[in-house]
Amino acid sequence: MEVAAAHRAKAEAAGSVLAVRVDGDPTPAADPVRIRQAVTNLVSNAIRHTPAGGRIVLGGRTDGAWTVIDVADTGPGIPPEDVPQVFDRFWRADKSRNRQTGGSGPGLAIVRRLVQAHGGTAEARSLAGEGAVFTLRLPTGRDHVDAPAFPEGRR
Repeated sequence: MEVAAAHRAKAEAAGSVLAVRVDGDPTPAADPVRIRQAVTNLVSNAIRHTPAGGRIVLGGRTDGAWTVIDVADTGPGIPPEDVPQVFDRFWRADKSRNRQTGGSGPGLAIVRRLVQAHGGTAEARSLAGEGAVFTLRLPTGRDHVDAPAFPEGRR
């Protein structure tokens, strides 16, 4: 996967391992630039939140009519009460973080919007102290190939 190749050195510099696990030919019927943008955001976040010695796994598989992309890490995880808000615009688990110390905030909201614009879903699972898994499900069928990145009225 291109995203893994582009981020492997960054993960190694942070003391983490970035691995790829692909089953079959998971190719979503979606704008590849936009989906690469979404996956890049997830992998960048995983690298940032995984301590040295940790592991990030970028996975892809087909599940029926869906292409499933997972980004799992061995970081600190997300407290259960915070998981429902992770895709909300400008939400931060660590309230002490700001634009200077931890990104601009809208990254996961953009991931969700990009995936939804292609007829898919984005979800997060985590237990505090046990890492996090972000899963994107995108249609594999050809009906969604020309889906716009941001449909009218959703900007």
